[in-house]
Amino acid sequence: MNREMLQAQLQLGQYEVMEAHSGEQALELACKRPPDVVLLDVRLHGLSGYEICARLKSDVRTQHSAVIMVTGLRDEEDRSAAQAAGADEFVTKPFTVSELLTVIEAVLHRRHPSSAG
Repeated sequence: MNREMLQAQLQLGQYEVMEAHSGEQALELACKRPPDVVLLDVRLHGLSGYEICARLKSDVRTQHSAVIMVTGLRDEEDRSAAQAAGADEFVTKPFTVSELLTVIEAVLHRRHPSSAG
C-alpha cells in the first residue's frame, strides 16, 4: 500500500512512474528506457538493491540515471554499501512524500542544473 500511495503522489507531482516487481525486471525496464531517477529499495527478493544499483551504474545505457536507495535500516554499513554501489542518495524510512520529493528534486538539479526550477 505504501508503494501505491507513493506512486500516486509522484504522479501528482508530474513524475512519470515505471514500476518493477523484481530486480531483473527493473534492470530490463531501465535499459530499454533509461530513467532520470531510480528509487530502489535495499532489501529485495532475488538481487539486492546494491547489486541492481551497481549494474545500473556500470551499464552505459543507465550509468547516468540517478539512484536513490531507500531502506528501513539505519545502519552505517548500509549507507556505505549504497555509496560503494554508486548510489546518488540514501533515504531512510519512514519518510514523508515531501521529504522524498525534495531529495528527488535535489538529485535532478545536480544532474541537470539548467533545467531545474
